[in-house]
Amino acid sequence: MLPLTPHDPDRIGPYPLTHRLGTGGMGQVYLGRTDDGAHVVVKVVRSALVEDDRLDGTDYRARFAREAELAARVGGRYTAEVVDSDPHSERPWIAYEHIPGPSLKDALAERGPLDPASLRALAALLAEALHTIHTRDLIHRDIKPSNIILAPDGPRVIDFGIARPTEGSTMTGTGHVFGTLPYMSPEQAEGSALFPASDMFALGTTLAQAATGHCPFDGPSEPRILMRLISPPPLEVLAGLPTDLIALIRDCWAHDPALRPTPLQVVERCTDEALERAWPPRHLGVTTTVDTAPEPEPVVEASGAGPVEATAPQGAEPTEPRSTVLHAAPASSPSEGSVRHRYQVTIVALLGLLLFLCVLLLV
Repeated sequence: MLPLTPHDPDRIGPYPLTHRLGTGGMGQVYLGRTDDGAHVVVKVVRSALVEDDRLDGTDYRARFAREAELAARVGGRYTAEVVDSDPHSERPWIAYEHIPGPSLKDALAERGPLDPASLRALAALLAEALHTIHTRDLIHRDIKPSNIILAPDGPRVIDFGIARPTEGSTMTGTGHVFGTLPYMSPEQAEGSALFPASDMFALGTTLAQAATGHCPFDGPSEPRILMRLISPPPLEVLAGLPTDLIALIRDCWAHDPALRPTPLQVVERCTDEALERAWPPRHLGVTTTVDTAPEPEPVVEASGAGPVEATAPQGAEPTEPRSTVLHAAPASSPSEGSVRHRYQVTIVALLGLLLFLCVLLLV
């Protein structure tokens, strides 16, 4: 979050701006405030694109209007809710609800890769989001860590600027392929027709980066990246991960879209009772909690930190995370030393009683 510069507007539509959040391919992103003091994220098209929107064959006003419509179609459970928009203003803009939490990209840069339990939860919850997106007949086309917000109640997929309806989703008429090259599927990078399964390839790449800290297909040049995308997937970067996660990412990276798992299959594979899941990740600085059945005896301890309670993330079926192992304290039993001590006290008492009886007999 950066302060506004002299070149930034102080207001967009009805929203006063307070900070600059970043710069995207189409424009600037700001933090604004509503009349009642709530935060909103305001995305604005760059003036040059609006003025010259026909030079590259792209109508950026129409793209912005479509982004607002598509994001609203998905709803706020898995993405940021659209609060307001005006694609017809001098500088088209969209206002989204502000989601607390870092992007996955920033979290990885600041704190490193996710642990396996958090990675499974991320995979399952992102797959639920993609299932909703795909059932709305949409393809996101730009699933990547910077477009995922790690909110306390579950990850949110943002930026529907290049999302398209499933029918006829391919490259533009001018030969441009929209997306972020290292996170594209092979068919997307080649400009072929896209399918919902194209998002699943990008999901595999995003999970691999969440597990390792690095995008496995990134490279020094576009030709090198393209070569990596069309070559056999780099499974060697996943060494050290649990076998179930290696298999999941490998299957998402299948070059044949028909062989990639569906979002619901990913959810099923990541919620098996034998697997651990934990949300929110430690990157959020929030302690993961676990539900325990109330028992008066014995006292339950969690790694010496006392009892803990569970909250299930919104957007996911309640699960039983096992990232915190609970151990019941063993029933107390007399130690060997205490038994010996009581025995000695008893002997002394008997000897004292015999001495007292002897004194009485002599008298």
